[in-house]
Amino acid sequence: MIWRIIAKFYKNYKGFTLIEIIIVISIIGLLTTIAIPRLGVSRKKAAIAAHNANVRVLMSAATMHIADGDIIDSNGWTGTGGEKADAQPWAPYIEEWPTIPRGITDELKRSDGTKFTGNDYKVTVDEKGNIIVEPVMINKNN
Repeated sequence: MIWRIIAKFYKNYKGFTLIEIIIVISIIGLLTTIAIPRLGVSRKKAAIAAHNANVRVLMSAATMHIADGDIIDSNGWTGTGGEKADAQPWAPYIEEWPTIPRGITDELKRSDGTKFTGNDYKVTVDEKGNIIVEPVMINKNN
C-alpha cells in the first residue's frame, strides 16, 4: 500500500529543480573554500616533516661514520638529491642522498641563521666535533 503511494508521488517527477541544483552547488562551493586552504597547510607540514627526517638521517649517517673511526674531511659530505651511493664516503650509511622537499625553500636556514640558498644538503663537522647538516631542521611551531 505504501509503495503505491510513493510510486504515485514520484510518477511525474522528472528531475531536480533549479533551486535544488543551486543549493547543491553552493554547498559544494562552501566546502571547497574551507578545504583548499587546509590542503596547502597540510602539504607544507608534510614537507617540513620530510625535511626534518632527512636532516636526522644525515646526522645519524655522519655519527655512524665517525663512530667507525673515519673522519669527515673539511669539505664535508655533499650529494645531489637522488644520487646513488656507489663510491661516495657516505655509501655504507645511506643508499641515496636525500632531496630537499619542495615548498619550504623560503624557510631554509644555515647553521648561522642566514638564509639557505643551495639546492642540496651538506654535512660538515666543526672544529669542536659537532655534526652540522645544512639546511638545519625547521621548527614545526612556525
